[in-house]
Amino acid sequence: MRSYAVLLAGALMMLSAAAHGALGWPAMKAELDRVGAGADLAGGLAAGWYFGSVAMAGFGVIVLLGGLRLRKGDPSGTASILAVAACYVSFGLAAYILLEFNPHFLLFVATGLLAGVPVLGRR
Repeated sequence: MRSYAVLLAGALMMLSAAAHGALGWPAMKAELDRVGAGADLAGGLAAGWYFGSVAMAGFGVIVLLGGLRLRKGDPSGTASILAVAACYVSFGLAAYILLEFNPHFLLFVATGLLAGVPVLGRR
């Protein structure tokens, strides 16, 4: 049962990565255009934005692979799952606090907890 939560978390990470790149950047770019941001600024931000999307997808793959190992009774991916979960929870909490308690960032916390809590204490 625990492995299903981990697999769900990995799938959510992959889906949110796709949404981040495909839906998030066009909205951000429109705002940058609206305020007259230069091409160099927009290009630099686009590179970072898309790197974030790729990193989120990579985290999702790591969690999915770890979850598949757990399904087979192999806990060897547990440390990787916990590292990704810690990144998601830490980022989500910091962004939530620093960005005026925007509830969007609680999704990172929830996804990180969904991935990490089921594997706590596993070896």
